[in-house]
Parts: sequence; structure tokens; C-alpha cells
Amino acid sequence: MEMKVHHLWRLALILPIIGFSLSFILHQATGHARVWLPFISETDHAGPEAWPFKIGLVSTGIVNIILSWKLWEMMKLRSQEIHWSTNVSLYAGITCGVGAIGVASLRWTLYQEGHIVAAILAFIGGLCWGIFMDISSKKLKMNEQGIKIRKYAIPIAAISLLSMTIAFRLGMYRSADIHKTLDLDLAHTEMLFSAAFEWILFAAFMTVLYSFRWDVTPLPSIPSETEP
Repeated sequence: MEMKVHHLWRLALILPIIGFSLSFILHQATGHARVWLPFISETDHAGPEAWPFKIGLVSTGIVNIILSWKLWEMMKLRSQEIHWSTNVSLYAGITCGVGAIGVASLRWTLYQEGHIVAAILAFIGGLCWGIFMDISSKKLKMNEQGIKIRKYAIPIAAISLLSMTIAFRLGMYRSADIHKTLDLDLAHTEMLFSAAFEWILFAAFMTVLYSFRWDVTPLPSIPSETEP
């Protein structure tokens, strides 16, 4: 089971990084970019950039759902009694995965409300997944190096999520027409800050996920001293 968890963990890191990177590059190269640092969802634009965005995010959502289940099983095997945070982390991971699939399926320019709901599920679900996995890892005395990384990565993710939301709301307050016209440049500065915090949030999420490397990676077998 450890090898399967390790492969899923690797995919959960690689798929979104490659998908978002390709969609960002193509979004800029095709001239569709509104600004040098768009929101991640803005790269889901009609054109070649939409494919790596959608494929990468749908695949990531599916992998996250399976990975959250496998991590739950892994933690269950480490202790006879399952801590409540372990169960909550499972639900949060599934929520994050479902939200990611929703974001990929509902382009923000066509399905604004649905896209926002899906994004909330992905962001809040991902943050809660990291928080409750961290609580469980401390209860089970898992790798200290990973716990130290999460000590910084989780607060950065939380602060970025809050800052992204505040900046976006300030932009909407500045120009109520954004909701109708979808012209984010009506509040250029606020939206630029909000997009920047979204990318920081994504990087923090990836760091939290990376921090479980030492718990999911199979240890190399050490030959016994009695062996010839």
C-alpha cells in the first residue's frame, strides 16, 4: 500500500504544477492574458491553454480524492484508535478534490456562481485537509521534518486565502460593474493583488502536500548485520 500512496502523492504534486504552468505559458503566448499575473482560473480561456488547465485540474481532483482515502487508511494502520481529526481530513480531502473538478468543469466566464462555489470547496477543503492532516500527524508522532514544514506552510496558506478574498472583495466594492462585465481591469490593482495571493496560496498548498514526503515514501530496506 505504501508504494501506491507514494505514487498518488507524487501525482498530486506533479499534475497541478505542470497543468497550471502550461496553461499560464500558453495563456501568455496566445495573447489572451489580461495582465502579466492573471488569476489561475483566467488561464481557462477559450484556446489551447484550456486543455492543460482542465485536464490537469480534473486529474488532480480525482487523485486528491483517492489520496485522501489512502492517507486515511495509512493513518488508521498506525493506531488502533482513529483520532477525529483523521476522519475530518478524509472528508476535507474529498471536498477539495470535488471542488477542483468543479472549477475545471465550470469556466468562470460562463458559470460564475457555480465556479465560485467550486473554488470555495477547493480552497477551504484543501486548507482544512492540510490542517487536520497536520493534527493527525502530531497525534501519531509522524515525521518531525514534515511537521516543521507545515508549521509555516499552513499559516501562509490561510493568510493568502484571507488576503486573496479581501483584495477581491475590495475590487468588487470599487466597481460593482465587474460582476456584469467581467472586466477585472475595472479594479486592476485590487485584482492583481488578489491574483498574486492566489498563486501564493497554490504554492503553500503544494508545500503542505510535499511535507508528507517522509511519511508516504517507502524507506529503503537496510540489510541485517547478520546477513553475509
